[in-house]
Amino acid sequence: LSRTDLFIQVGDFGFWPDYYFPQEVNENLLKFSKPMWALDGNHDFKGDGLDLNGYAAWGRDKDFHAPGLVWMPRGFVLPLAGQEMGFLGGAVSIDQGNRKENESWWAYEALTELELLQVRKVDIWVTHDAPAVPPYAAFQKQDRFGPKINLELKIQRERMARAFDMAKPKLNIHGHWHRRYS
Repeated sequence: LSRTDLFIQVGDFGFWPDYYFPQEVNENLLKFSKPMWALDGNHDFKGDGLDLNGYAAWGRDKDFHAPGLVWMPRGFVLPLAGQEMGFLGGAVSIDQGNRKENESWWAYEALTELELLQVRKVDIWVTHDAPAVPPYAAFQKQDRFGPKINLELKIQRERMARAFDMAKPKLNIHGHWHRRYS
């Protein structure tokens, strides 16, 4: 850990109501004096989100503040080492049918048009979703999830592609698909 200055978490971290994993992570971050920037994935409860003093306030526990763990809101941009770094969380859950709304998945998980308007040109772009589906046959066939989710996926893909075109990053770091690809 001594050579690590900053951790960046790309979503699906475990921010759920009454779930204390983020608190445990925060305690370790503080112990080692290392910050973590996190963005929301499709499996994270945003709650009231970011307290603008830089503290995460996830879930329903309004007393939980994590000075080591900072949520980077969708569309947020900041300078870092002479570069502009942008953040954009969210994606569509294909497993909504196996989850319970407002308990284990949330209707606002996908990128909205309003959030898309906040995207601007950056050098480094940290996102949960990717601007394109990974080049693997299993991921390419997106029409198998039923009409509702297929439509949500189509809308999300279009929005992420538009967001990528607006951001024009030199580097995009993302999660969601659990695959590295260029």
